[in-house]
Amino acid sequence: MQIFRSGAVEAVDANLLNFRPSIPWPDLEREVLERTIRYLKCLEALRCDPPIGVALTLINVQGFPIAREGSFPFAGAQGIDREILRIPEIVAESFDLDVPNFVRPIFDTLWQSCGRERSDSYNAEGKCILKVRA
Repeated sequence: MQIFRSGAVEAVDANLLNFRPSIPWPDLEREVLERTIRYLKCLEALRCDPPIGVALTLINVQGFPIAREGSFPFAGAQGIDREILRIPEIVAESFDLDVPNFVRPIFDTLWQSCGRERSDSYNAEGKCILKVRA
């Protein structure tokens, strides 16, 4: 993780997809949620002013489907059709937000890239079902 003078934060996890031919669910989404919470707290403590943009890019993922950790891909899941998957940025206008709800568009886009309608990390009411450490 690196914080720039502008307040931008860049973080890389080179291990999460290492040696796996799939996107590990729920591990990847839990990790993104936990880190987003931490980085937002850090930016707020540093008195950085919103808006805050959050984006996710996955590299070397062509052919990767979504799969439960250590299991087969979800029914109907297809592999990602490109080496680099750039998921569009979302923007927070304040630090006072429900982070799981805020990042849901990123997760839904990831799942849609694998041929699924939406992320399985949310129930029918739209509530995040993942246990996240704050």
